Amino acid sequence: MSKILDHALLTGFLEASRSGSLGIAARTLGRSQPLLTHQIQRLEDIVGCPLFVRTPRGVTLTPKGMELLIYAKRIIAVSEEAIKRFATNDPNRGGRFRIRLSEDLAGEAVLKSLLAATPFSGRLDLEIVSSGEAPSATAFEQGEVDIFLGDPSPNLSAILGPPKIGSVRLLWVASPYFDVARRPLPLGLYPEDCAWRRRIVEAMDKNLVDWFAAVESEGLSALNAAARCDMAMIACLPPSLAQGLIAVDHKAHGLPEPPEVEIAMYKASFGRPPSEFNALGSFLWELINDACRQQKPHSIF
Repeated sequence: MSKILDHALLTGFLEASRSGSLGIAARTLGRSQPLLTHQIQRLEDIVGCPLFVRTPRGVTLTPKGMELLIYAKRIIAVSEEAIKRFATNDPNRGGRFRIRLSEDLAGEAVLKSLLAATPFSGRLDLEIVSSGEAPSATAFEQGEVDIFLGDPSPNLSAILGPPKIGSVRLLWVASPYFDVARRPLPLGLYPEDCAWRRRIVEAMDKNLVDWFAAVESEGLSALNAAARCDMAMIACLPPSLAQGLIAVDHKAHGLPEPPEVEIAMYKASFGRPPSEFNALGSFLWELINDACRQQKPHSIF
């Protein structure tokens, strides 16, 4: 059997890990569930280990599956970048806008709105990054990025000027079956150098909630997987609330109010028409802010 990780196998794997369900993933991809199941089995045969744990409620990633998730995202991203690069004879891809979006902001509703955005439809090159870290100023100068939405960056602000800043309140997120009253409370957290983690820990400690880090990851997908299999409660922005998880009502469960975090938007036109460029920036900012006001918390009993 070929040991090549081909595109169809990896896209099926990514969609199944995102949705937590082979049936939902198959419908999203326009494939039959038996075909997707066979493709997942082929992928497991190629890498030589199970990638999912099958449960009556769906599928969750194994530790090896979480490792492969990182590589799969990179492979698909490089493939899509190559296709876009050679889809036109114009090496500068004139007229297109390159948007880099933190994974925490890239919910389904946001992505659908971006794809349907007019007059920008068909002109947006979108890159989703697993962390909210800002790109370098060189990336803006070389035309690799036109607009970035994610964490504020003092270094980037010093070069491009102050970004547009907004505050968004996180959600406490868990499986509907998660025991929120458990102590110490298992949390899924970003690495220790993450500002979001510091605010989450401060909120828990200030309210004397006994907790421990059950899962740590730089990527939201791994934290979502941990939450789906009841390993931990996590915190995320409203646009990225994943299917199969719910926003927990902190008042009903004696939890602190989720902390607020800052979202920044950097843009640098470098010769682009200012009116159109500013219009796209305004559209993106309103889209993200609207998405952050949608979710309502639930009680778990």
